[in-house]
Amino acid sequence: MEVDALLVYDVRSQPGVCVIAFTGEIDNLNAIFFAEALAEPTAARVDVDLSAVTLLDSSGLHALVAAQRNIAHRNGKMRVVAASPCVRSVIEHFGLSEQLLDVSGAA
Repeated sequence: MEVDALLVYDVRSQPGVCVIAFTGEIDNLNAIFFAEALAEPTAARVDVDLSAVTLLDSSGLHALVAAQRNIAHRNGKMRVVAASPCVRSVIEHFGLSEQLLDVSGAA
């Protein structure tokens, strides 16, 4: 488990799949920490659990989109498999639901 003042994350890996679960706030103060956490996995599929995130600002959203792009460049796939209401609202507001959210498993 890794910890920032406002953000904690836990990584669980299985063959070919990495699940990263975040708890806390993702904003301009810790977006770099968030981006670094998203860059760590080398699995072909990265599932991101944001169900316990209470704040996501545009810098956090940018880090999420950039991580998805970087993972795709190495022929991987990243999806948000669970999202809190505030996270879902931000993603929907920017029209990124189809790109980011896994509709089969999003909370």
